Amino acid sequence: MGQKETQSFHMYIRGIILIGFGMLLLKLLVTGHIENFIAPKMVKFIYFTFSVVTLLGIVQIWRSSEKEKSGCGCSDHDHSLPRTKKGSLLFYSLFLIPIVTAFLFSDHTIDASIAAKRGVNLAGGQLTQNAEEQPTQNAGRQPTQDAGGQPTQNAGRQPTQDAGGQPTQNAGGQPTQDAVNSTTTQSLTDTGGQSASAIQQSPGEYYDELQKKLMSMNTIHVDDDDYMPIMQMILANVEGFKGKNIVLTGFVHREKDFSQNEIFIARYGITCCVADASVWGILATGNGVSSLKDGEWVTATGVLDKTTEKNTLSPIIKAATIKKITPPKTPYVYAKF
Repeated sequence: MGQKETQSFHMYIRGIILIGFGMLLLKLLVTGHIENFIAPKMVKFIYFTFSVVTLLGIVQIWRSSEKEKSGCGCSDHDHSLPRTKKGSLLFYSLFLIPIVTAFLFSDHTIDASIAAKRGVNLAGGQLTQNAEEQPTQNAGRQPTQDAGGQPTQNAGRQPTQDAGGQPTQNAGGQPTQDAVNSTTTQSLTDTGGQSASAIQQSPGEYYDELQKKLMSMNTIHVDDDDYMPIMQMILANVEGFKGKNIVLTGFVHREKDFSQNEIFIARYGITCCVADASVWGILATGNGVSSLKDGEWVTATGVLDKTTEKNTLSPIIKAATIKKITPPKTPYVYAKF
């Protein structure tokens, strides 16, 4: 095979790869499986990418059929091609294998086992299972004691209280939601104080309207469309939502130090793409919880209460009913902004 024929062959193969990548994007867009990889707000960029790579692929194939080859205009170097058939195979496999794999497994999603590695968002932080990363915490959830045997710090699941029985500090010695409750409403809209880490930066009007809507509801139904904003609201204002009825759907996840009657009801939340997926969930306890297995999908109905988990004031659902359900077609939820 002469040099011109070799060049034409490589142009043709590269054109096929580009068109194959374009067809993969088209398949993901048509089937809706694109949402298994990126957030819906990013889909417009996929349409643009599909158009560009498909056009480039067509141009490459068209150029491969030209009898007269034009150079790139580079006078100080040449664009070397793989010298052997084995080298060509290995080189183009780097592009073909990911395309073929994506065609075959485009409907696959990350499962509940990943939650153990990524941790669960609690009030904007990460709750991890690795107790060794937090050697100063009381893993047994018992109060620490001074030399006289008196409790000095509540490392369990209940915040400390003042003389009037009102919570003043959590297990980490930080003010609880009661101590800052008077500024909670303002902080939800200006992203100041505690909510700065719990609520993503977004139009204040949206969160203000959502807060008013949630506060006026007797029962909060956490739907897929507003899942992440609602969770951010609840995690940022645990005291304010205490006593509200809630209906929440998600998969079952247990931390290593949980009892059999404790679970997280969680979802994977995506901001941009599946690589940044984080776990959003609420603690739950109640009848029937102990029989649930990790990864099972459930819908829980109950009342929101408060607890302290890993030194963080957190909501907990006292579930009245927990019903097993079929996993949803789209298991992920997406950031609003």
